[in-house]
Amino acid sequence: MQISTLIEPVAGRGFRASTGSPLEITVEAETRQEAIRRLQESVRERLSHGAEIVSVESQPDEHPEEHPWLKFAGGLRDHPLLAEWEKAMADYRDLVDREQDARDQAQLEADAG
Repeated sequence: MQISTLIEPVAGRGFRASTGSPLEITVEAETRQEAIRRLQESVRERLSHGAEIVSVESQPDEHPEEHPWLKFAGGLRDHPLLAEWEKAMADYRDLVDREQDARDQAQLEADAG
């Protein structure tokens, strides 16, 4: 299980590790590693007393097992334009990626010089 954790230096006191809702645990320690270890202990302690962390899927009451788009799956399989459409999507993605790479490179050059 992974829990998003904020780790931050605390002036003169080391480090603070804290989680958000639903756990809302905060610990402090002299080192970053110790703060993480203490947070892990705190989570294990709460779980050992019967607490649980679960992911809950929200589904409409009607047909809870069926995804609303499932009925469309494979509907374009034999469509005569499918291959052309897939190529157009791949070409567009390549274009967007190249444009992003050019922007990233320009930013690196601007930062360097």
